[in-house]
Amino acid sequence: MAFADTLVAHGDAEVVLVDRRHRPGGHRLDAYSFVRLDQPSAYYGVLDETLVPTGRARFLGMHDYRGGNVAVSLLDGSETMIRARRRVVDATYVQSEIPARHDPPFAVEAGVTLIAPKALVDLAEPADRFTIVGAGKTACDTCVWPLEQGVDPDSIRWIRGRDPWQFNRALNSH
Repeated sequence: MAFADTLVAHGDAEVVLVDRRHRPGGHRLDAYSFVRLDQPSAYYGVLDETLVPTGRARFLGMHDYRGGNVAVSLLDGSETMIRARRRVVDATYVQSEIPARHDPPFAVEAGVTLIAPKALVDLAEPADRFTIVGAGKTACDTCVWPLEQGVDPDSIRWIRGRDPWQFNRALNSH
């Protein structure tokens, strides 16, 4: 989205974005519904609010790019021909792996309920405590979401690594 925004804002390009998902947001739409704290998320509204009104951008949601300038609707199979005035940028090779969609690479003790962050919104029974394992953006979101739902902060434990992106280097003298 940022690439398309730059092309339209700083040139005369016309852009057609083809996406398998129903709306902009990329793989984050597959991850969990309460996604936030994501720098690229600032670009999710850019399509409808900034790019489309220029008349130089179109979004083909629920479509699959099949090469040869053809996008196929995942809903009805219809084909849309995309006329490339200059170049086609095929970004299908950058498919993301979302950790929340895979089994964890560690053993889980018997009697422990393990759920992916995406399943938090579908809890069937209340939990008496939460332990979030991870140090990335998803872990940050997963810590914040229960707090926003009124969960007692003392019932949340966060186990995280010492990832360098989490430290403010200006405050760290080492």
